[in-house]
Parts: sequence; structure tokens; C-alpha cells
Amino acid sequence: MVSYTECGIKDKPFEDKCYIYKTCVFRNEIKPLSNMFHLCLKFFSLKVYNNNDSVIPMSKMSTLQKTSVRSTQEEKDTKKNLWILTEERPKPEVIEFIVKKYSEEKNVDCKITKIKFKSIIKKKKFCFEWEVKGIKINTIDKIIIKPVSGYSSFVDYLVFENLEEPKVSDKPLYLIEETKTTPSESRNVSVFQRTAKFVFIEQYEIFKESEKIMLYTLRKPYKSYPPTFIFGLKAMKTMQVSTHFLQDEEMIGKNVNTDGTLDEPKFENFEEFRKMKNDLSTERNDNTPIEIKIEESFPDEDVPKKISISAKLEKSGGFSYDPNIGAVSLLSFLSKKLSPKIEDIIIKRHGCENIKSKVENSEGKLVKIATALKQNFGVKLSLDGMELKKVGLKTDYWKIEKEGEKIGTIFLHLLLLDTKLEIIYEQHAGTERGYFVTPIYFSENKKDTPELWKTFQECVQKLNEKEYKKLRIELGLIDLPKDKSSEAIFGEDKSCETFHIPDLIILDYDNKEILIIEGEMAKNVNVNEKGVNQLPLFKDLEEKYIKKYYSEYECKKFVVLYGDEDEKYNEMKQDDKDKVIFRLKTDGTMITYDKCPQSIKDVIDKLKK
Repeated sequence: MVSYTECGIKDKPFEDKCYIYKTCVFRNEIKPLSNMFHLCLKFFSLKVYNNNDSVIPMSKMSTLQKTSVRSTQEEKDTKKNLWILTEERPKPEVIEFIVKKYSEEKNVDCKITKIKFKSIIKKKKFCFEWEVKGIKINTIDKIIIKPVSGYSSFVDYLVFENLEEPKVSDKPLYLIEETKTTPSESRNVSVFQRTAKFVFIEQYEIFKESEKIMLYTLRKPYKSYPPTFIFGLKAMKTMQVSTHFLQDEEMIGKNVNTDGTLDEPKFENFEEFRKMKNDLSTERNDNTPIEIKIEESFPDEDVPKKISISAKLEKSGGFSYDPNIGAVSLLSFLSKKLSPKIEDIIIKRHGCENIKSKVENSEGKLVKIATALKQNFGVKLSLDGMELKKVGLKTDYWKIEKEGEKIGTIFLHLLLLDTKLEIIYEQHAGTERGYFVTPIYFSENKKDTPELWKTFQECVQKLNEKEYKKLRIELGLIDLPKDKSSEAIFGEDKSCETFHIPDLIILDYDNKEILIIEGEMAKNVNVNEKGVNQLPLFKDLEEKYIKKYYSEYECKKFVVLYGDEDEKYNEMKQDDKDKVIFRLKTDGTMITYDKCPQSIKDVIDKLKK
């Protein structure tokens, strides 16, 4: 039954039973009717009569009203989605950058309020997708984030404009590499390791029309532009990689967006490129300078035929010195690009003489690049005195990720962003290392919350004046060490041992707790130094940082699992089981355990409703 009021009709029909199923009779002249009325006509097969008791065909009824109903649906059906695929923890500032860039290039309106990541849940299970809320683009229906991974040297974000979920054969709009590393923090991380990823991109024909972007999301001030950074800017421009910097305009020190540094031109020729790189090199007892030399030229013209690059590639007995492997990849590619007649590139002073078998059996990044450069650009890249295997790149650049332990911790991280809990450190299983956030950061950024501000001020006041002033300049953000070699931090306990860090550190200021969270695959929950057995390794972190900066807080250590295997968990003693607080299964099932902090359990339980 459908009544006339439900149909939006103000005038009562001439029969008391006019609104019966299948037929609707009106004595009054048809006037512009509501959208609800037209939907009812279609759904219930209703008929409309005029004063002469003749049926009024739909084609004669309020064209404007029908069009509005139909066009709304058609418009929604034709709108595409913006898909953002990443193996990193999505950052609101990066999503905002992507959306603004897209809307400017497409010349469409875009409104941004507060960006939130909504976990997509169906039948109480996580669908391994997040919908971005707080953004409206006229031509886009939804913005969807999906976890993926690459087969080798993968950039951080792939952006697609698709109606359906992207396939590996689809062409992305943007390929984005993102880093928080400032120009003055690390020359290798901010230049060679990052830029080298675009060398891999160049080996895929499908990406020829996609825009390549290097995005710096800077949270700490920097005072200089080292020559290596300028070299990197020029290298990126030569590879047609656009560079963008996000930083607070009020941040002290340099600002690359306003001081003209981005106007640095690309390299015009091989000799300019070679000279600038060699001028950056320094010879030290503990350092092999990365230099480019011309070994042989063509006899009839002054262009190189064979060049060499000196670079140490051995580290701790392995063929694994990533910063220099990235540098060699980049320098080899640009040398060939700027001097197309080069036929041979030899890596010298590589330091791999004692690990020859490892090198010759390797299928790592440099071996893959060497194979690709020969196949795609006709240049042979080799290590002096050694033969490299031929290992081609995967046909596909990326795949949907449903296997890694970081899926569980990233899911938890995004879930907690819109709560009172604060994330004060992150490194999700090999993703970018975050900063350790000290109370100084919060004391500056929580002044609008008096009680909370007071809590952090109490922690700040326990620091000595010298350390406070230094941290104040750094905006209260600290890079945690990779090892224990610093005497200033570790004193007599200094060593070359690894400084162990977790996937997440969560601040619960209501309960005065710091939660150290380690992610692990369910099958490894108690294996060797993994899972619950890894928690004692965070003792140095607790002693040197958490107790120092958050002395008013109790520290608790837990494990978050990803995967389906129950065997290892079931065989553990209860004390170890109590250290596991949450598990995300591969079908999206979310499980909270008995000792899960209530502040986290409440958020997860809310998703299941």
C-alpha cells in the first residue's frame, strides 16, 4: 500500500480507496510531483488518471521531475572512483595533496574538511579497503585506499581514476614516492634511495604516460641544502620526475617552496652530470667515493663508449648496501640517458671480492636493473671481475597485498586516528620510520585542551634546559637510533647492537599508559625472536626514551597478529597469550583478546555492530 501523503500529493484523491496497490486515481490536474512520487509509480506500477478518467502516460508527466530522478542515478553511475593503492600507512597530508593535484589538473571543484579513513566493513568483516571521508570532488564518487605491494623497489602510492578496482594492466594517473626526510637529514635516503625507484618505473612501458612525483612531507625544520640534495633535484628533473614539498609555512629555517631552490634546471649533458657527481665525492679511509670515470671513448668522436662507477656494495658480509645500490642504479641509468652511445658500465671498488659467490647468485635489485638496462636500453652493467645473473623484472609491477604482518598494524593505526589515543611512533614492518613524538610536541599542539596540555607540561618540566631548547627547535620530534653506538644516549652500554623498535607506540593519556605494539604473522607468534619473544627486546626503548620523556606513564607491551593459524597461539602458556591483544584474519575477521586495552577494544567492537 502507498498513500498519497507518502507520494508527496497534497490534495486528497476523489475516492477514499484511490491509493490501492497497482492503481492510483486522481481527479486533480497533474502538477509538478515529488521525486518520491515518481519512484513509487515505477516501483508499484501505478497509473495516473486525468479529469476525463484517461491514463496519463509517463512521457507526459512532469519531464523536469522525471529527469531529476533519472539524471541523479545516471550521474552516479558514470562517476568514477579515485583509487589510491599503497604499501605504506596512508597519511592525511598525502591524500590531501593527491586530491588537490587531481582537482586542479581536471579543473573540478573540491572541498576538504577533516580527512578520515573509514574501514569498509561487510558482514562484520574488514574488506581490506578504506574509504576517505571529509573530501568531496564533483566528478568523483568515492576515494578508496587499498593495500598493495610491489615485486621490487616499489613507489609509495599509485593513483587511478577508475570505476572498478584497478587491474595491474591499468595505467595510473600518478606514481608517487613520499618521504619525511628533510634535505639536510640524509643525503642517501632523500636522494639516491628514493630517486632510484623511478629507474625501475622507467623499465615499464605501461607507465610512460603516468606522472612521476617525488613528494617531501616535511615536519622538522632544516637549515641547508647539501650539494647532494641539489644533485638529486637535477637528477629528478632529468628523469621528468616532478618534486613537491609540503611543510608549514611558519616553520623556521629553509623553505624550498619559496626560496627558488626548485628552479634548479635539469642536467643538459653527460659531462655536466659527471662533473657535478665527482665534485661531491670525498676520499676518506672509511669511505669509497662514488665517482664516474670514462674508461674508453669512440675513436672518431668525443663521446664515451665505456665508463666505470666506483661504489662500495658490500655490507656486513652481504651484497646488500642499499644506499649505494640505489646510487649505482640511478647513475647508470642517467649516464645512458645523457650519453646514449655508452655500451658498457663497470662497477669498480665494490668490495665484494670475498663474497663473489653471493654476488653471482644474487637476484637482487641491482641484478634486475642490470638485466633491464641491457634489454631495454642496450647497455651492459657489470661488477668488475664478476658475472651477474640475468634476472628479468616481473611482468606486473604490483599486486594486491593480503599477506604481510603490517596489514594488521596499519589497520589498527588508521582505526585509532579518530580517537583520543595518540600514535607517538610508527614503523609498520619495513615502511618508513616515523618520529618519536615527545611531550614537547603535544605541549605546543594541545593548548586548546587545558587538562591534556597540563599533563604534557609536567613531563616537559622534568627535562633539563639544554635538552628542552634543542627539542623545542626540532618541534619535539626525535629520530630513534638504528643501533646503540651513541655514547651520549647509551653511555658505557654503547655497542654496535641493533636498537630494536616496534611497529607502533600508542599514547593513552586518559589511562596514563604507553602501549608498545609489535605486529607479527599468526604463525610466528612465539617463534625465536618474533612475536611475544620480541617484546623483551624493547627494553632499551623503554629505558632510554619512554621513561625519560613519559615518566608519568605506565608502559605495556603487546602483540597484534595477522593471519589464520591458531596452532602456535594455542600451544602458548597463558602469560604469553595475555600479551596478544588483537588478530586480523585473512578473511577480515577481527578478534580481540582478553587483555586487549578497553580503549582499543571499544573501537573494534563498534566496527562489528
